Amino acid sequence: MVQKDLTIHKILASGFGSGFSKFAPGTVGTLVAIPFSLFFNYNLNSTFYFFLILFLIIYSSFICYEIQNFYNETDPSWIVLDEIIGFFIATFTVKITFLNYLLAFLIFRFFDIIKPLGIKKIEEKLNCGFDVILDDCLAGVYTLIIMKIIT
Repeated sequence: MVQKDLTIHKILASGFGSGFSKFAPGTVGTLVAIPFSLFFNYNLNSTFYFFLILFLIIYSSFICYEIQNFYNETDPSWIVLDEIIGFFIATFTVKITFLNYLLAFLIFRFFDIIKPLGIKKIEEKLNCGFDVILDDCLAGVYTLIIMKIIT
């Protein structure tokens, strides 16, 4: 039997290890997303960044599906790639200021933790790798809508 090597998948899914934090791995994973989001928002045009996010959603869903099957776990807490992508969505085309990023961080974490407005249903109904990613994508969309309204 050939054993899969999921080392790269594990590194990416854990947000370069941030998901193994003993304290609030989702929050730590979201913090890891901030410098990447700043870089992408500053250096990429919005069309390219949009397609990068779409690619990441699809690719990370595959990664999460593989990891869940390999480890026989459903949405392990150390997977924080979903928070990273969700934060990319939350800050997509948001003006780069300290206050905007702080607000986006707090609002996104609220939606990710509380899971209102259908987010919980997405997490419960799907079981294919997309479930891990899509609930955070929806939290990111809700955050982006709020950010566009208040900024």
